[in-house]
Amino acid sequence: MRRAVPFFLCFFLVACMPTITRREYDQKCKESVNLHNTLTGQVYYQGSKDGYDYFLFEPFGAISHHARLKEGDVALKKRIPYSGDRSKWVVAYPDWSGVTNMVIQTDATNR
Repeated sequence: MRRAVPFFLCFFLVACMPTITRREYDQKCKESVNLHNTLTGQVYYQGSKDGYDYFLFEPFGAISHHARLKEGDVALKKRIPYSGDRSKWVVAYPDWSGVTNMVIQTDATNR
């Protein structure tokens, strides 16, 4: 019976995970990874399962949130099978290509 409890807990968490849209994903990324602060949070890609991509939004100093999107709504370099093992998750940086007023310096030094 004790072995069944973690399985059912994991199943319950995945089954009750909210499905969000691409727009909601972008908003959660902005809230989690704030470029204007020196302390930032992370967005983790947990893998894909049953036609969905699973993510953990972990803003600095706030409660983390799990969510899923339909597979393919977010461009990922590589899709992996869903895993509850945090060591297998991939940091998923949001797509900042549409951001204006962002300066990227190449060949710059920190002097």
